[in-house]
Amino acid sequence: VAGKGEDGESQNMDIKAPSKSTIVKTSATENNLVQAGSPIAYAYNFDDLYVTANIDDTDVEDVEKGQAVDVYIDGQEASVKGKVSQVGLATASSFSLMPSSNSNGNYTKVTQVVPVKITFDSKPSTNVVPGMNVEVRIHKN
Repeated sequence: VAGKGEDGESQNMDIKAPSKSTIVKTSATENNLVQAGSPIAYAYNFDDLYVTANIDDTDVEDVEKGQAVDVYIDGQEASVKGKVSQVGLATASSFSLMPSSNSNGNYTKVTQVVPVKITFDSKPSTNVVPGMNVEVRIHKN
C-alpha cells in the first residue's frame, strides 16, 4: 500500500493478513492512495466458517450454547451438523447504522432478532462460500 507521509513523500507499507486467510475481493490497486479506514481487501478463513442465525426475540430464550443444530445449506443435498457457540447479548438492530425510530408518536411493537453464532462440527462441502443462505434447525434440549 502506498501513502503520503507528513513531508508529502510517498511511503510504502506492508499489510499482514492471517496465514490461513484467502483474499476473496480487493478494493485497492497497487501504487494507488487509499483513505484511512477504507477496506482494501476482504479475506476469509475457509477452515473456520460459521453461520449467524437471526432468532426472533420471542424464541431466543430456548437457545443455549452447546445445543445441536442441523444446517441446511442452499444447493447442498445433505445437512451439516453444528452447534450453538454463542448467543448474542443484544438485538441485531442495536448495531444498525439506521435504527428504526418512532418519530410520529405511534407505538408499534416490532419483533427483533438476536444473532446466534453456529459452528460446524465438520467442514462443509467445498462449494460453500461466505454469504450463502442456510436454514437452521436448533434441537431443544
